[in-house]
Amino acid sequence: KRFVATRTGCIIEARQAERFGWKIGDTVTIMGGRIPQDMSYTVCGILRDFPDPNAFFLHRAYGEESNGRPGRITMVWVVAPDSATMPVMQRAAEAMFANSPCEVKTELEKGFVDRVIYAQGNIQAVIGGLGTLVVGVVILMAANSLAISVRERTTELAVMKALGFLRWQILVMILSEAALLGFCGGALGCWLGYAVFSFPPAMRLLDPLGSARYVSLSWVAWAAFKWTWIAPLAGMIAGAVPAINACRLPVAQTLRRTN
Repeated sequence: KRFVATRTGCIIEARQAERFGWKIGDTVTIMGGRIPQDMSYTVCGILRDFPDPNAFFLHRAYGEESNGRPGRITMVWVVAPDSATMPVMQRAAEAMFANSPCEVKTELEKGFVDRVIYAQGNIQAVIGGLGTLVVGVVILMAANSLAISVRERTTELAVMKALGFLRWQILVMILSEAALLGFCGGALGCWLGYAVFSFPPAMRLLDPLGSARYVSLSWVAWAAFKWTWIAPLAGMIAGAVPAINACRLPVAQTLRRTN
């Protein structure tokens, strides 16, 4: 109500207000850039939990009058009552301004957000490259950890061989352990990723479009089901060399060395 009643009023995002020390009732002066016109606003409200941390809402009429020209509306957001009504509203809006100096093009919010994200670059390729790099680093780290684990269990492996365990049995045992560790790590990573990307404060730290990158629980479950084989495979690749070395352990020399 304060904002509507104040012609020179503005509403700002809480993080912006905290950064500049603004509070309700303060006067904020915006210095002109391309248009050499300084404009003063009165803070009428503080908006919290908004996706854009730099949000600054003002009265359009005041801004146009101060600049000496009326301006032009370039984007209008329309809320439809249900999904079935949206195509009808789109056709009606385009027909209303057809063959006029200001023809309009309508699109769904999803298409608009996709275009904005696509304009930032090939995010899918960047994420894919980073994911491949991370998988490679994880494989090297897992291989080192499994090698240390096998080295610490040299005595146990030698005793198993002396008791009659075959090489392929030991190989399968170590690779199964590596696959299980990879699966557990992959599952934990999926759910930690879901926890981060579904936490609003964390999403707001990304950028003003952080809300557009929200990851739903159903999407995480689908991705985990579809790509669940990657984590065990990475674990098996990491454990291949330690497992082969363990199969080649000479029983007598190993027991003599460990004793």
